[in-house]
Amino acid sequence: MYGKRISILFAGMTAGFLLLLCRLAVLMHPAGGAAAQAAARQQTRSLTIAEVRGTIYDRSGNPLTNAQNIRRALVLPALAENPQALCRELEGKLDIDPEKLMRNTAEGRAFVADVTAEGIVPSEAVQIFSVPIDREPHEAHHILGDINGEGEGISGIARSYDALLREETALLRCTVPVDAAMRQLPGLSYRIDYGNYGKKSGVQLTLDSGIQHIAEQAAQKMESGAVLVSDAITGELLASVSRPDYDASALADYLDSDSGELVNRALQPYNIGSIFKLVVLAAYTETYGALPDMRVECTGSIRVGDRDFACHKQGGHGEVDVTEAMAASCNVYFIRLAGQIGLNRILDIAERIGIGERHMLAPGLSSARGSLPARDTDPLPGVVANTAIGQGDVMLTPLDVAYLMNAIANGGSTRSIQLVQSVIRSGKESKVERPKEKQVFSPKTAQLLRDVMVATVEEGTGRTAKPESGGAGGKTATAETGWKKDGAAVTQAWFAGFYPADDPRYTITVLVEGGTSGGGAAGPIFREIADGIAALEKD
Repeated sequence: MYGKRISILFAGMTAGFLLLLCRLAVLMHPAGGAAAQAAARQQTRSLTIAEVRGTIYDRSGNPLTNAQNIRRALVLPALAENPQALCRELEGKLDIDPEKLMRNTAEGRAFVADVTAEGIVPSEAVQIFSVPIDREPHEAHHILGDINGEGEGISGIARSYDALLREETALLRCTVPVDAAMRQLPGLSYRIDYGNYGKKSGVQLTLDSGIQHIAEQAAQKMESGAVLVSDAITGELLASVSRPDYDASALADYLDSDSGELVNRALQPYNIGSIFKLVVLAAYTETYGALPDMRVECTGSIRVGDRDFACHKQGGHGEVDVTEAMAASCNVYFIRLAGQIGLNRILDIAERIGIGERHMLAPGLSSARGSLPARDTDPLPGVVANTAIGQGDVMLTPLDVAYLMNAIANGGSTRSIQLVQSVIRSGKESKVERPKEKQVFSPKTAQLLRDVMVATVEEGTGRTAKPESGGAGGKTATAETGWKKDGAAVTQAWFAGFYPADDPRYTITVLVEGGTSGGGAAGPIFREIADGIAALEKD
């Protein structure tokens, strides 16, 4: 009897022990119920595959930042049939220390690394992603701006829309179940979280990446200066170049530089010279409704008050009418013309166009203010003469000049030049309100100005700017600065105008710092850009 009781007790204990083993097996199984799932949630590791700040796009949606892609591998060694073979396959093909690669694959630790060589076969254990990276832009650098080591925008659009671009940072992550030693648990599933990764988000500009590239290439002809290309009808800025450029990874090296690499020259005021003659002529035609019919004998200089003002051509241009005077950029003619119409009428036109104002392109991103002479009911004759030829107190930014060119090309009507087209949050686009159009002078005045500008390109100082086809209108300028370098006078060379000659669509403004002449230094750059746009439109 006693032996029988012992047998029953032993059988019961054995059965209980077997039930406990079964329960533990269920809990340890991948589908083992709530306890296993809770444990998995408590022991996970998150791997960041990509972290991409919001993107700046061109008008067509092409990325201007985050424009370069690299291949990045998510490696899950615990899922490999043969970890040692996986290690051999990946060796020398990933940006990872060889010892760390060997240790991770042997111990089943998941990791992320950049792919540096071909030959990796994607599998469940090795997944390859094409990841955009936010490297320094090589084009439109001064407009797009830079970010610091903390990922904050410190200049340009990167600064103007810093909050949005950071808010729209896209994260691509993998969550891996691990044990206490951070080794992946092969029986439990991992999860890749895409979030808003791959969705369009950030800021869309009016810049055209194709035209921007053309302008960048043409600007290689100068060491220092600026180029702007604008849509004359809409006022949209299509390209913006400032030279010299800089290396964003070494900003401290430029803080004491005399070359001003960090300065966006497209937004800074410069001596403008003869381009201002277009404003003088616009003031005359708006006042009298026609081009001046006077002819002037240019002997090479003109006496104003107690001072002689020289023409750029020694010996003079002889007798010229207004078209010939504009084509030859005759100072004598336009000093006489300004004396007839007066300083304040010239300033009226300049101010209606917006010349000399601070032009806002984006929040916190604007041009410096240019300068014009002060209004005066009885100005000194010398002030009027200097204003007539864009000297003295006249200082304009390349952006000011673009405003003037747009008004001439678009029938006397213009809009504020626009840089930002829309903002995009998680794929949802919100258009920026388009600037309103305003009439700054009559269509007749605009047409008369276009006619003399076309003559300047066809027959005058702007012949170097003439495109291969389509024609153009423009104006040269070689502006005195009053500075000297190595004993020689420093001048600013300009060419600004519109393309094509009939029904112009584009305006192009070129400034070459220290250029010898507008026609010699800036004109060829204008021509190269116009020809490049023509070729782009044919493709």
